Amino acid sequence: MPQSENSSLIRAAEIAAFFDIPRPVTAHDFEDKGNMSHEMYLIRAGTGAETREYLLQRMNNDVFTKPVEVVRSLETCMAAQRAYMEANPLPEGVSWHTVRLVRAAHGRTILEIVDEASIAFWRLMERIPGCVAYKSLSMVQDNDKRLQLAEQAARGLALFGDLTSNMEAEKLSYPLPGYRDTRVYYAQLDSVMGGTRTLDDAGPYLPADETVKEGTQFHFWLHLDDEEYEARLNDPELQPYIDTALENRDLALTLLRAIERGTVRLVAIHGDTKLENFLFDAETGAVRALVDLDTIMPHTWLADWGDMARSLVNVAGEKVSDLGEIRVDLDIFEALARGYLSTAREATDAEIALMVDAVQILALELGVRFLADYLRGDTYFKLAPEDPPDLNKTRAMVQLTLFQELTANAQDMRTIIERYAMARRHP
Repeated sequence: MPQSENSSLIRAAEIAAFFDIPRPVTAHDFEDKGNMSHEMYLIRAGTGAETREYLLQRMNNDVFTKPVEVVRSLETCMAAQRAYMEANPLPEGVSWHTVRLVRAAHGRTILEIVDEASIAFWRLMERIPGCVAYKSLSMVQDNDKRLQLAEQAARGLALFGDLTSNMEAEKLSYPLPGYRDTRVYYAQLDSVMGGTRTLDDAGPYLPADETVKEGTQFHFWLHLDDEEYEARLNDPELQPYIDTALENRDLALTLLRAIERGTVRLVAIHGDTKLENFLFDAETGAVRALVDLDTIMPHTWLADWGDMARSLVNVAGEKVSDLGEIRVDLDIFEALARGYLSTAREATDAEIALMVDAVQILALELGVRFLADYLRGDTYFKLAPEDPPDLNKTRAMVQLTLFQELTANAQDMRTIIERYAMARRHP
């Protein structure tokens, strides 16, 4: 083991020992952490048959600038889930696990460590046993198992939505100001297409909310020289996708307007429903938990549904260079619809009627985000040294092509939703 890695594990064990767990304490690399935005370690505590496992996370306070509020929302979410299950027992055979944080010696579930260079926030949670996670459906070769996995993920999302339905969403803070605000994303696109280069010039486009403004304003102006900006803006390959984004602005704002009108509920949503955040029983394949709860925020559950479905029905993936490979897997969509609508108790008819629109909207929204970022100079979706310089252009074209494919398949998708909605109304 390299010396630096060994030192990190020793340090992680020392930090974990500040929490109320058995002794001795050892730290290990956590191989399943995927794209977590936090530093993470597997902690083993105790001896023999009494050994227990935990996950230790150093929260990324560059991304989550108010870590104490993030943890407070997480604890509120966990308490709400447990309270709902006590009042409304789950169907026989259904098992659901909530994340459990461990308290530190000072009685709090977040540990603040200050040194000369930085302030670090750490938390420790019990590891849910007997579970597996999948980074993508492409990891699963068997088609029947892929469909089962999709159905179970949708069941998990429905369970999460029900279990958190009694939370007072309007009292939750926003962990990432401007996140999932489609108006902000379009305003950024408008601003960079207008050639904005300073904060003053961006003034007409900036959000009125001061917190959102402060958290997003850097992405409202150009970070490219004139020559490169003009080349990107006038790229003939990109023009049809810019047109698609601008022509469908009204559709993109549908969910926000529905919330504002009160036709859909404002609820606590997960905010990041990629497949790897669902845990599945290693033996049965049944969904067991939805984890990584740092982006809990007020919105409609349709945003979570749309983002999950958008991702899973896209057979080609999000970085494919041949746009002709992009198509919608209707079998996967049907599995998702079946899983969600056979499980959800609290979803309303008005919300269900927007389920197909929501998938289109989230693809469109993400396409706008990638497009604006590429045009301004890749300030949000930052590129790694090994990435091609036009990666965000590719990502934008993939999502906007997916949006077009979803639009072309919308009637078939509506038929599927209506079939399972009817079965839900008349079991």
